[in-house]
Amino acid sequence: MAGLKQLPIEGEAYRPFKILYSSSYADVRPTFVVDITAQYERRRRAILTFASQFRPVKTEKKSKVHLAIDKLEMKMNQLARHYGQMIGVNYGEPFLQKELMKVEDVVNMEVRSI
Repeated sequence: MAGLKQLPIEGEAYRPFKILYSSSYADVRPTFVVDITAQYERRRRAILTFASQFRPVKTEKKSKVHLAIDKLEMKMNQLARHYGQMIGVNYGEPFLQKELMKVEDVVNMEVRSI
């Protein structure tokens, strides 16, 4: 458990040192994008297992669902392809970090500017 030394359970206390923000549905420019092409179908199925959370209740006149399931799947695919295209792969997952990244060798960075 994160930092809970007094909790009587097995395992070492752990304090994370990095916070990454998933920015898939936020209108911000990501700090970096991860190639998720190999995992995309599994990710899609995992999210759709929560379909009941995205379906508007038919009896309610004003649904509180942010994005209906039919639109969710389309938007998920669209965004993953968009971010994938930004890094030259089929599907990408955008992330944001507040800190600057340290680079040891600019020549060996994978990202191309031109």
